[in-house]
Amino acid sequence: MHCFDPSAGDEHAHAMSDGDVVRIDDVELVAVYTPGHTRDHLCFLDPAARTLYSGDHILNGTTSVVHPGEGDMTDYLESLRRVQALQPLTILPGHGERVDDAGALIDEYIAHRLEREAQVLAAAQGRPAFTPMDLVPALYAAYPIEVYPLAAWTVQAHLDKLVRDGRIDRVGSGSEADPPRYRAPGA
Repeated sequence: MHCFDPSAGDEHAHAMSDGDVVRIDDVELVAVYTPGHTRDHLCFLDPAARTLYSGDHILNGTTSVVHPGEGDMTDYLESLRRVQALQPLTILPGHGERVDDAGALIDEYIAHRLEREAQVLAAAQGRPAFTPMDLVPALYAAYPIEVYPLAAWTVQAHLDKLVRDGRIDRVGSGSEADPPRYRAPGA
């Protein structure tokens, strides 16, 4: 098994780095480090076919969850832009069907994340200290309640990015039992 961080795998795991090449018969795959969904995520590009094997970075039919502690929204957006610059024609995701208009889907992912960030920021305005889950019902009203815990992770990832950007304040560190709390400046 090849992976970015072998300590997360079994004893037979081999470290891979950005730009490493894996050859399988006549196919050459280049490792593309794409942190964000997780810290150690790799995609693989077949440069000859301009095909991106995206794993969980880009899916078809849904978006990737960015779990705080495991992933990072700033890194995720940067990784999306990085694979966008590679100009793949096709994406073969880890989940979902083949994507034949890779550029359009990557553009959609970036636009969706930026739109969600704006929605999170707007929902935070004027509130007293709140948790990510406090924002989820309004932001994910069209989704089944069963996805709310996953949505809260992604909302927290957006909030943590907004904290680093100086646009939201984190007012409580949180724990497994007690999620972090945030507040918009001036609230």
